[in-house]
Amino acid sequence: MNLRLMLEDLEELVSCESFSADHEAVARSARVVADQGFRRLGARPETIVIDGVTHLRWTFGTPRVLLVGHHDTVWPIGTR
Repeated sequence: MNLRLMLEDLEELVSCESFSADHEAVARSARVVADQGFRRLGARPETIVIDGVTHLRWTFGTPRVLLVGHHDTVWPIGTR
């Protein structure tokens, strides 16, 4: 992977505010993660909304590896 592209992806992620209590902000963050995942993996994730909160799941078959992460923050929008 190209370092410049990796840093651009990282900047895009950290610039996308995603306060946990703001479901629309979390949905925007999920779109960023989904787009980056598509660029890197060549596959779109399944989007799952539970109680208004957007989750993503990629499935590729076997063998299975579980990677868990989150893309929301505890900081309200506009916090610096």
